[in-house]
Amino acid sequence: MRKGLTVAELLIAVLITIILITVIYFSYSKLVKRTTQESSSIKTQLETLTGIELLRLDLEHAGYGIAKDESSNIIEWDNSTKSLTIRSVLNNTNKVTQSWALVDCSSGIPLIAASGGNLSSSTHVVYLTTDRTFIANGTLSSCPTNDILLAFPYSSGTSGCSKQFCYKITYKLSSDQPLQTCNPYTHNLLRAVGRSNGYPVIDCIADFVTTFDYDSNGDGILSNSERNQLLSTFSCNSTDCPRLKQINIYLLVQEGKEDPEFFFNGNTTIDNITLQLPPDYVHYRWKIIKLTVVPMELK
Repeated sequence: MRKGLTVAELLIAVLITIILITVIYFSYSKLVKRTTQESSSIKTQLETLTGIELLRLDLEHAGYGIAKDESSNIIEWDNSTKSLTIRSVLNNTNKVTQSWALVDCSSGIPLIAASGGNLSSSTHVVYLTTDRTFIANGTLSSCPTNDILLAFPYSSGTSGCSKQFCYKITYKLSSDQPLQTCNPYTHNLLRAVGRSNGYPVIDCIADFVTTFDYDSNGDGILSNSERNQLLSTFSCNSTDCPRLKQINIYLLVQEGKEDPEFFFNGNTTIDNITLQLPPDYVHYRWKIIKLTVVPMELK
């Protein structure tokens, strides 16, 4: 009767165990790597959605509270520097500015006839007539003229307009990319208010393009050549901005981290616009984001 195992049987059992452990290890490693990649991609998508929503809100409110006799450009685009500037009395990251008031100054004493928020007499406001002519920068404690006026609150500080107070909000690409998870040749999309250097709202941007649906001749009809115009520079002030019917934003964004086992061979052309991939792009996943906005305040 046999007792125990022979040396050969033990060696075979150990070999089989090692093979099984190796297979399990590599399967587990791939699963962890895939999970990490997907987690990183989801995180990037959520952060990108937040930045896109802020950009959309800023564009929708371009020209908000801006007088019709203000000469500063409400929208500016420079394709060489990838810089988009928006002027508005509303700053979507400043709660103070997210309101308005209709003020009856006919008796010389400010009486708030209607308002869209909680305002006090010390609130700084831009006063416009009901036909949007600039009257004064002031506070709700006194009337600059005896009339029915529109009042748009703002936080005191350096103005981005030539005549009245307004915010100059600029979206631009950063000069470098400090994040190790991003392709080193990508940029951050920065949001700068006034003279600030800006803070990143979307990371890992390879390219940023803005086009315009602009009624160049003012006939009220957009021809095919006036749609989705890719211009090296564009600007419009309160006089000609009503001809701007739509703004189209294109972003080429990296999703997730570098993946040596992934090879990108996708297309980065959309609406006959080709977004430029950065050097060493192959082992990264790239996604085109298109944002189409109709400015509500420019009609």
